[in-house]
Amino acid sequence: AFLYFQNSYVVTGTIDLILTNGEPNIDRSLVKDIECVSGVKAVHPRIFEQAKRIVGNEKLPIMIMGIDLTSNDQKQDELENHFRVSQDLTELKLTYFTLAAFRQIPVIVGSELNKELEKEELPVPDWLKGLGKRIKPILIEKGQNKHTVIRIASIELKDDADKDAFAAFTGHVVVLDLDNAAHVLGIPPGKVRRIDVVLEPGVDPKIAKS
Repeated sequence: AFLYFQNSYVVTGTIDLILTNGEPNIDRSLVKDIECVSGVKAVHPRIFEQAKRIVGNEKLPIMIMGIDLTSNDQKQDELENHFRVSQDLTELKLTYFTLAAFRQIPVIVGSELNKELEKEELPVPDWLKGLGKRIKPILIEKGQNKHTVIRIASIELKDDADKDAFAAFTGHVVVLDLDNAAHVLGIPPGKVRRIDVVLEPGVDPKIAKS
């Protein structure tokens, strides 16, 4: 597996179909089957869910977004040009894998959340300080469970991006790989909340569904 932040680090894609099965979760393994359907351009497993960020005695609302950060699929995401990441991608990948090797959970945050984090004096373990000032722990609560994740970068909209359509994704958002998002939210392994499908131009969604 290898990180392709340039393809999918925050964007949701121009969605033609959203697949669910009436249950809270859907099998992630369905992605491969859907990719084989005629007329399908791209398939994106997703996790979206609200959680809380604990700061002292406060519990602040955040959105957890799980996407496939470690996919080998190098297909271009047509909306990647709307966003930019705050760190050099090569350095970002190195930091990601370093943290993952120590069983930490690396995350990318929206620009609005990042501004708040920069104002907060949160303790950073000594062994993490060598990774630079961008490293900052975030305590997340979902239900009865709490997890500490590590900010490694932030994202923001490019100047020419559609701010009305995508502003929410640079707000109080924490972006994780799908496996980590499932772990933090208590979702069973191999499950996602939904699968987003992008069709080739001219393909009728009603025909694709059939």
